[in-house]
Amino acid sequence: MSTPDFIQTLRRLCDGVETGTLFLLTKENRQVRIGIEQGRITALSMLPFKGLAAVQALTTASITSVRFQAQMVSPGRDELPGTATILSLLSAGGGPEPAAAPTSAPASAPAAAPTEGGDTDAGWSPPKLSAEVLAIVEHEMAEYLGPIASLLIEEQAGKFVSAESLINALLPNFSEYNDGIAFAKKVRQRLSGKG
Repeated sequence: MSTPDFIQTLRRLCDGVETGTLFLLTKENRQVRIGIEQGRITALSMLPFKGLAAVQALTTASITSVRFQAQMVSPGRDELPGTATILSLLSAGGGPEPAAAPTSAPASAPAAAPTEGGDTDAGWSPPKLSAEVLAIVEHEMAEYLGPIASLLIEEQAGKFVSAESLINALLPNFSEYNDGIAFAKKVRQRLSGKG
């Protein structure tokens, strides 16, 4: 989905006086949450940014996935300009860049498989993780992150050959360190048959 398409979706939700949370995923695998209450944008975060800084960061983001969860309102309210102003900023490309923030390095796909001569086979692609493994990872992740977990899994699943590498790639999406550790522990327990 292109950025203008996401803005059209957001505008349609606001015009329709919807209530819920719009979850976005960027090409850089960053999460965006936009809280909408009765057609008004009341919360916006694009970690590590919130409020107006998140609006500004979002103007340069490339959106890859969008999902709306009706009636699920993001907790808290951010200090934001009015909905019309936010939509205008997003449509126009937003204004000044937000202040620099710490970022974690994006998870990279596994290296190509080595061939007998030690070179890599650029055409090689890893086998897919089973639907059962993906369902376990998604279920446990959703306990902490909500519906955006399914978007994160969709984006990352095909890049990894082991559950462990997928778990490790998903950890930077947890804003609370202890939540990420608990998620990883629960997934490992369930996959080993002990949970």
